Amino acid sequence: MHAQWSVKKDVRQRIYEICTGHLQWVSRLDTRAASSSNIWIDGRDADLSDEGGLIDLPHDSPISMPSHIIKATEYLKVFPDTSDLAFVCRWLYGFALKWFDQLIETKNHITPTWQHSRGSDIPKYRLSDQIWIWKALKSLEDLVIRVEQVQKTTSNEMLEKFLQIKENLYSRGPGASKPSTKLEFNSDGLRNENIRRFTLYNDVARSHMLSVTRSARETRFLLHDKDTVLYYGLEWGFFDKSEKYWTRLVHNQTEHDKDCNDEAQWNSPLRYGLAIEMAKHNHQFDSDFPASEMAVHSKQIVVNSSSETGLFPGNLNNEKEPAIFEHEAYRDFYFHSGFEIPYILVRCEKKGMNLRIMSVENAIGDSEERPPAPSPVPIRPLARSPTMAREPRSSSRPRDISPFQGAIIDGQLRDDPDFPTKFLAFGTSRTLKRQNPYGRLIDLSNIVEIPEEWLYKYPEFLDYVPPTNEKEILRIKTESSPSIRDEKLFGLLIARRPVVGECYVRVDDIRKGQKHQKWSNEKKITTVIHKEYRGLWNQLQKGRSAEKTKKRLIYLRSIDYTVAAICYVSSTERERSDIAQFFDRHAKVDTSYLYDDTAVVFNSWITEVHFRFHKLKDTKMAPQPDSRVRRLRSQGCKYLQHDAHIVDEVIGFRIVGDFFDRYWTCHVVHTCSKTESSILDESHQKEKHWQQRKVLELILFNSILANVWNSIDVILGKLELQSGIFSSDSFEDRRPDELLKCFQLLVILKNNIIGLQALIEQWDRRESVRGRGRPRWTRSDEEKYRKSIDKQLADFEGHIRDIKAMTARIEFLITLVTNAQETIRSKKSLTEAENITLFTYVTAFFLPTGLAASVFSMNGVPSSTVIASMVITAAVALLITAGILWCLLSQYVRSRARDFLGLFQSGDKLINSRE
Repeated sequence: MHAQWSVKKDVRQRIYEICTGHLQWVSRLDTRAASSSNIWIDGRDADLSDEGGLIDLPHDSPISMPSHIIKATEYLKVFPDTSDLAFVCRWLYGFALKWFDQLIETKNHITPTWQHSRGSDIPKYRLSDQIWIWKALKSLEDLVIRVEQVQKTTSNEMLEKFLQIKENLYSRGPGASKPSTKLEFNSDGLRNENIRRFTLYNDVARSHMLSVTRSARETRFLLHDKDTVLYYGLEWGFFDKSEKYWTRLVHNQTEHDKDCNDEAQWNSPLRYGLAIEMAKHNHQFDSDFPASEMAVHSKQIVVNSSSETGLFPGNLNNEKEPAIFEHEAYRDFYFHSGFEIPYILVRCEKKGMNLRIMSVENAIGDSEERPPAPSPVPIRPLARSPTMAREPRSSSRPRDISPFQGAIIDGQLRDDPDFPTKFLAFGTSRTLKRQNPYGRLIDLSNIVEIPEEWLYKYPEFLDYVPPTNEKEILRIKTESSPSIRDEKLFGLLIARRPVVGECYVRVDDIRKGQKHQKWSNEKKITTVIHKEYRGLWNQLQKGRSAEKTKKRLIYLRSIDYTVAAICYVSSTERERSDIAQFFDRHAKVDTSYLYDDTAVVFNSWITEVHFRFHKLKDTKMAPQPDSRVRRLRSQGCKYLQHDAHIVDEVIGFRIVGDFFDRYWTCHVVHTCSKTESSILDESHQKEKHWQQRKVLELILFNSILANVWNSIDVILGKLELQSGIFSSDSFEDRRPDELLKCFQLLVILKNNIIGLQALIEQWDRRESVRGRGRPRWTRSDEEKYRKSIDKQLADFEGHIRDIKAMTARIEFLITLVTNAQETIRSKKSLTEAENITLFTYVTAFFLPTGLAASVFSMNGVPSSTVIASMVITAAVALLITAGILWCLLSQYVRSRARDFLGLFQSGDKLINSRE
């Protein structure tokens, strides 16, 4: 007995020395470092400027300082000597004052609640953070009371200084008055406020209950790994007087969607620790598994993952074996989990939970000799009771079936075109999700839930490996269309030789995420740029799987027949004809093209778009090789500038996927010169949700519209500059042949814009045209992607306005050119009329001469009587002619005078207006 007591005393001394040493290290930290999540062992900031520059550093946590305070106060509960009390109070005083300042600075402006990360645009509040802060504040309040009692018997200068923090604490007690303190709340008020803020009505469970996470966007009721502190808070008394809300929260864990608590996907040992904590209170994660079974299974997992030194890992792989963290952002949680797991196991043993495992008992027997390498504990699989078959959960509460009353008449569905949509939207039972939208900000009219997904066909492009044997390749070659057949490629594939040649293809592969693992974009998306046929073929001929290539984006730039044939051969047999038609349309399309179709029974959703527009090339284009799928047809346009060419450019994309919007393949084809930038260089990477199909479609469509607008805007800008539209003479000084070329160019652009507007209008109403064939769209999709979709739709509306403005601009230029042509024709007619007038003047001179000539042409000399008559006649004719000429000239002079007078008046008005 004496030996056993000696051992316990020695172990206690070792624990004392370790805890004291750690608190001495904490005491040497400055208050800024004590609040940081990223410091070195010497207290320096761990940032990119340090050697070995860390990346993805986690944000500072609101529980960093409270954790130091809790460690110090709990230390004093185990080692209550006055010397230890003075040691802790000496440095804890400064920590507490600094922490009070932080609490006031960072708290919510309405309630004493602190957000999880200050770097987030949308504040998110976690109940676990509030428990840590409450516990630290309550521990300080209790420590102040204890120091006051000690000071009554023993006076200590250090303890007296520590008591000065009372000036910053809110007084407690029913009779206490509120002094002028820094903190306008105490631990009790903080707890009550947070209980009230985190308790809300769950419209799925139809009751009020606590939530785990709150934000303006979503609410979470599902317990996560770090929510083990909720069970610590239960024992600390945080949930006093609110047990019913806490009980509803833990009991409703089994009401979540079955994928939320799929134990096979757990990769954190701390989640198994949470399962052990829940089992200790007879709470369940899954209604199919009793708490005792889950507890034994969880302990087997964590014990088998530990090393021979007794250390526990912070991460597990799919085989439930230890795995290291992959990013610095997960570093703290990794080591935190390794330290909290032993604490949970000790707590369970202390509470007397029957979690002993046979092989563990054998390993810790009475024998003094320990086996050098104990065999791993055989993991006992979770067993369901015979009556607990895994079925889709449905609520036990009676459901409101009023929307469906009268929908079936004599066994047949009522002829209501909206009934299938209503059924899809409301006919499925709702379950709790990992994140639930806050309030009713979700537009339920957008939700399309489709039950029984297992009935539908799996996409063929997944788990498909292209053929490599000679017989299959020959068959594919025979069945291929002439427009897609490439003799060189098929010859090399048959001979099993590497394909040699240059190309430019970008392939983005998006892998399937895991429910309980955080993914970074670098890990989730794999981007490869192929500049040779060999690399492209090697990647596409490997096939795809849902885990590694759930979604694929292939950007093809100015492709040739070899690249098209590679895409054709690597496609599934059912898809090859469609992909061949896609490339064929790209090669021959003369106007814009849109195809959008959904087929529910075939689990198919296909969208194909081709844009044809015109672009100005400033220099003479180099001849394109004949192997290109589409040659850029160009026409010289010296009217704009020397060696300028107007070319037709085509951009298209085709997305084929499943009706449930889980998997898809997207081909983007852009025919352009080598010097031009890609439409997908940066545009889709700026939007973090571009992996979602509805977002990607809008990104591609908006990028193409922006490219179209810029191209036509350049042509119109050159046209306006060359024609001097803003000069005084405008188009009127241009030659008729130049005006004709300008008119023809504007008509071509106008016809092109009209075709684009028809395509845009068809795209804009495709959602309403689908009717019952709307693809699946869940509440979580609406919650997660609606902001991105609204942003893209706003950009789309802006592009529509730009296109309409450009149409009006072209119409205005056509009007100017037409008016200039009419003006030129009018000037020409006026000149001709003036020439005729002058000719008339000249002929008037020859009238008397003609008369004289007629007189002298007679046979004999006329008599005096005849001559007198002729003179009189000539005089009369001359007078009449002179009168007529006088009238004509007077009228001409008056009209000219009026014209000049009007011109001067217009000039005066213009001058006055400018002044």
